[in-house]
Amino acid sequence: MTASLIFLLLLMLGKMLDVVFPETCNSTGWFGPQCVFKCHCQTDKGEQTSCNLTSGTCYTGDRCEDGFSGTACQYTDYAFGRNTFVDTDCITNENGSVVVDGHVDTCFEARGKDGSNCSWFVNISAPSLVTQIIVKVPSDTPDNTSWRVLVHKDNTSGEVTLQSFTDKGITLAYVLPRPMSVSRVQVLAPSTQQLRLCEVNVVGGRNTALKKNVSQGEETFNDTSGAEKAVDDERKRSYKDQCAVMKARNDDGQSLSAWWQVVLGPNVLVWSVEMHTNASLKGLDVEMELKLSNGSSMDLQSDEPRVGMALASIPRPVPATELHIRKKQKGDYLILCEVRVLGDCMDGYYGWLCDRRCSCSNTEAACDKMWGSCPSSVMGETGWSTVGYRGLFV
Repeated sequence: MTASLIFLLLLMLGKMLDVVFPETCNSTGWFGPQCVFKCHCQTDKGEQTSCNLTSGTCYTGDRCEDGFSGTACQYTDYAFGRNTFVDTDCITNENGSVVVDGHVDTCFEARGKDGSNCSWFVNISAPSLVTQIIVKVPSDTPDNTSWRVLVHKDNTSGEVTLQSFTDKGITLAYVLPRPMSVSRVQVLAPSTQQLRLCEVNVVGGRNTALKKNVSQGEETFNDTSGAEKAVDDERKRSYKDQCAVMKARNDDGQSLSAWWQVVLGPNVLVWSVEMHTNASLKGLDVEMELKLSNGSSMDLQSDEPRVGMALASIPRPVPATELHIRKKQKGDYLILCEVRVLGDCMDGYYGWLCDRRCSCSNTEAACDKMWGSCPSSVMGETGWSTVGYRGLFV
């Protein structure tokens, strides 16, 4: 075999390996191909720590950062640190708040009195769009698949059926058929069983704007305040060097219309937008507009302004390709320290850009929206198995 042929074969093998094993991230605090995902892991003492550079999973002894859950800790956990309670038919001497403290080794037990059912509740601070509820229980809990999970909003309730369980039944996932607005979650054990909970995560969306293509104008304040600073998830609040800052006036003193925009991708569902500005400012006094996948646009309204941030919630998920933010008044600076566009890929797509198609044999089952892994077809195996849902409000 000639040297040139050997070289050609080695080159082809290298290209094949690049496809099978994507480039590993070498940037501290990031992971995944091209380092596009932010690590959200911490120690039990609350100190941020590194994650697996390929998958984003936390190392043994570490856990998801407070307020994060789901695949690679990329998704918002609306239950963390919220108010909890049990109904009056429960007998317990323990505090139900340990179920939302982020620690799986602190568990809660209760039993219904006189043969009644026992329920544990967590209140979400405001109605939020939820995609799934993850319930973690002690490993020796018998027949926990008969437990029920209900979601509530105002005077409406619906039940979500168990879709999968993993780790020998320690982790149970109750997946909603689509993102739905929820203000309270209830976990109920049958009257014959003891309710045993170690952790409950109420999972929302992930930041679909992270490290996406951005631009701003009319002029940038300085060389260290470019548009990309608003999508780097650094969460620092000093506008001089960690935020995207658009000029209010040009060098000739002429007033400018400050604007900023991010391109989300072709197959993204969006349900809320968070904008963080300099901590000394209250509100942003901006106009926000989503460009939708059908070519139309949607104006967003922010809630009551608060110091350092503004939040715009959308009643239902919408397919959006871009987000535009404009300062209302000419001559005013636009300072964006972080913009988080919470949502996820549409069903059937996955990845950072949501541009990769799922290739599962069961076309009715959505793949994992970060990595594209397919559901399992057998309950109890690692993965998911669709069981359906019943009675969930629309």
